[in-house]
Amino acid sequence: VEVMVEVETYYLGCLAQASYLVHYKGVGVLIDPRRDGQLYLDHLAEINVRLKAVVLTHLHADFVAGHADLSAATGAPVFIGKHCHARSPHCPVLEGDRLGLGDGVFLEALETPGHTLGCVTWLLTEAGAVTRAFTGDTLFVGSVGPPDLVASLGATTEALAAAMYDTVHGKLKRLPDGCVVHPCHGAGSPCCSLPSDKLASTIGEEKVNNQAFTLVDKPAFLAFLTQGQPSVPPYFQTCLSLNKTGPPLLSASPACQLLPLLPAPEFFRRLANSSRDSVYRLDTREAGEFAGGHVSGFLNFPMSNKGGVDELTPGKN
Repeated sequence: VEVMVEVETYYLGCLAQASYLVHYKGVGVLIDPRRDGQLYLDHLAEINVRLKAVVLTHLHADFVAGHADLSAATGAPVFIGKHCHARSPHCPVLEGDRLGLGDGVFLEALETPGHTLGCVTWLLTEAGAVTRAFTGDTLFVGSVGPPDLVASLGATTEALAAAMYDTVHGKLKRLPDGCVVHPCHGAGSPCCSLPSDKLASTIGEEKVNNQAFTLVDKPAFLAFLTQGQPSVPPYFQTCLSLNKTGPPLLSASPACQLLPLLPAPEFFRRLANSSRDSVYRLDTREAGEFAGGHVSGFLNFPMSNKGGVDELTPGKN
């Protein structure tokens, strides 16, 4: 029986965030894991896969990643692009670096600056052919990652846009048309402009449908990428700093106690009697609803229609 490379997709709806496990013959690489890593550990045990490496395609600003906890739990080293200048324990990655899974199957680093200066796309090679590209926030379905000045101190919007032009037209366009694109985000993410409901595409489809690929004229491309960008949420700087220095391990953090579902009068009675330092008050409605009126002291934590429920798509996808 021929053993195939398998790709597992873990999708967190409230963040519109995708992470991936690439595994072959019981050895795997985890790409862009989210903070709470128990889901991955349970699944690795279920499918009997040993984690060889944890990869960040860049230092994320929209969520705290789970690389530190997963490395501590499994012993797998963390790989981050050298130009991210991460300060947590990791192996700095440069273009052409490879993570082998055996029998000529490997992931190879392709430096793809533009969203940030340190972005790396990981290319999966099987039987001598590049079959998949794990593009992080560089390439989405139907769009590319906007310039992220929070993660690119010292760079200008124009310089990042110019780097993205070179990435798209000098590197990504040269990948095989059949190469499957696996981005880190889907529709609803603050990192993703012109979002698509699709979470996977091919390079061939992007050449036709993605304006970043069809805009060959560089000034037109720069104007397209730099105009009308959304404002940066204030929490981005905090997430970025944690990812850069390495977030504190969840295993070393005190466990949070979740209150049971309570009738409204009992809920507000307990709330009034609790210390603001000991209880997090979260309003999970969308930002517009929250802005229209909310209980004093609550934090807005929009959970979207998915409510934080995971979707796992195992196997060849």
